[in-house]
Amino acid sequence: GLIAYSSKEKNIESLIEKSMKELENAGDVILFIDEMQELIPSKAGESGHSLAGILLPYILNSSFPIVGTVNYSDYKKYFYTSESLRQSFTNVEVQEISAVDALQILETKINILEKNFKIYITFSALISSVELAQRYSRERKLPSSAVRLLESACAWAQTSGVTLLTGEHISKVLSNQKGISIGSVNAQESTKLIDRKSVV
Repeated sequence: GLIAYSSKEKNIESLIEKSMKELENAGDVILFIDEMQELIPSKAGESGHSLAGILLPYILNSSFPIVGTVNYSDYKKYFYTSESLRQSFTNVEVQEISAVDALQILETKINILEKNFKIYITFSALISSVELAQRYSRERKLPSSAVRLLESACAWAQTSGVTLLTGEHISKVLSNQKGISIGSVNAQESTKLIDRKSVV
């Protein structure tokens, strides 16, 4: 929200200071920051986020608890170069969940994705999102990798006039993202994941 507002607000630094004071005065707040690597100036520069340099000092010197997430590759790339940032946080590594659990998480997101993008998502698209993300998106773990792939495919479908999202579409989107030829999830792989889900 701050990043979106910063493009319209000239005095963004005072807005951030006010926000941090409110968090401190609340006394019962835990600040959660998803994709914490975006707050590191070198990474923020790549993403075009101008808030990093302003917000980071408040994060490092906060008087309230902060929990953040970062994928492993970005942690190695950006956190290793910032000793103050590494010392300010306790690193807790979260193990990747199973493909079955990731599939169940994707199922909970179907309704809102179909509503937002005005498309219909097939079950094969869910399976392909999990299987292909696990195979090719090693920079992220499940379920995040599968969720991001499915969301990207939904956005592609909307702009391409596709109303029925299939497993083949997931493969096409991932192929475009990676710049390589990626085949579809075959029937045997789909059956294996469905069977594992049924057993659970």
